[in-house]
Amino acid sequence: MVTFWRLGCEAARQRARGQWHDEMSETGTGSILRRKAVDGRQEHLARSMPPPKALRLGLERAAEKGLALALDVASMQYELVGHEALAGRLDSQALLAVLDGDNGEPAALAIETQALAGLVEHATIGRVIARPAPGRVPTRVDAALVTPFVNDALARFVALIEAEGPVPGWLQGYRFGAMAAGPRTLSLALTAHDYHLFEMDLSLAGGAKSGRLVVALPDCRIAQQKADAARGDARSEKAFQAAVKTAPAEMRAVLTRLSVPITRLQSLAVGDRLTVAGDAVQDTILESATGEEVARVQFGQVNGMRAVRLRNMGLPGAEEAAQGDGFVAEKSPGQGNNELDELLAAETALDALLPPVEDDPAGDDPTGDDLDGDDLSDLDDLIRLSAEDIGDPTALANPPGKTGAGTGGSAAPGDGV
Repeated sequence: MVTFWRLGCEAARQRARGQWHDEMSETGTGSILRRKAVDGRQEHLARSMPPPKALRLGLERAAEKGLALALDVASMQYELVGHEALAGRLDSQALLAVLDGDNGEPAALAIETQALAGLVEHATIGRVIARPAPGRVPTRVDAALVTPFVNDALARFVALIEAEGPVPGWLQGYRFGAMAAGPRTLSLALTAHDYHLFEMDLSLAGGAKSGRLVVALPDCRIAQQKADAARGDARSEKAFQAAVKTAPAEMRAVLTRLSVPITRLQSLAVGDRLTVAGDAVQDTILESATGEEVARVQFGQVNGMRAVRLRNMGLPGAEEAAQGDGFVAEKSPGQGNNELDELLAAETALDALLPPVEDDPAGDDPTGDDLDGDDLSDLDDLIRLSAEDIGDPTALANPPGKTGAGTGGSAAPGDGV
């Protein structure tokens, strides 16, 4: 009996010891895993970028890198407020503006007087005056001066959150839209039910001026989907542009257009010639596949292949770029006889200017032989003309086929001879 009792007590003690050991093992393992999970979560939160932190860094970096201005966010309050309560949180004396969102959902911005004055002073005179600015109504000039800073800060805010993650569903890109006349007008322009309200106290230029800046972003879950769609559209647009740049484009160089009878058109055969205007190769029309005129070009060849050259159209450096490209212009029919054409044209013009020569009804000798007996002593008193006064003597010669004054000294009527 004693032996069995001892054996039973020993077994009970071993069972109790083993159970206690199992419980301790489970408790220790669970505690270790829990601590690891908590540490990992804290480490992840430390690396993540919550919206208040991202907005603070976006403002400070935009001021430092974009404006070379020392801007510090002294304090920030972040909360989710309803649309009705938002108007009461905005200062009526501040610069109020609507922020345009990528998905069309607007947001709100308010820059109070002192913060606005510091930003405007830095943008205009390059420094922030260390005294309070007098109260005044914000103008469109103020809005234009602070718009680059606001857009840069909002872009950095979105980029920081997207880079670090996780990205909230309501996040989207924003940019400065338009000024609002007052809190009520701004409230009427907003359409969302709830807004993420960021209220920040800014310190400019080491405390030279301090003021408040308020940003209200809509809590719209569809924003992320539309933002993704917008980014997808941007990628599609780039792909479309790349496809268009590599797409073939058919162009036609039209030398001239002729109208011929249908009978001749039907009888045309290889070797027949069609008459083309002489300036066709110099003024060729470049058309699209649909027949629309694209440009006027010069017809020629490059490396033995037919080619056209676009006219410089007065662009700077076009003539220098055209030199050395291997382009050889085609010669127009008859090109190279320009001097002869000019001489013929000048002769025709001279014929039109000279008066016609009439026959002598008295039958006098036009050669001047009958002047031998006349007294010509008075001719010495005539004004002597130099070669410059007369001009080119050859230009006064009569053209072939015309009868005119001979070389005996007769002149045209009206010359005073």
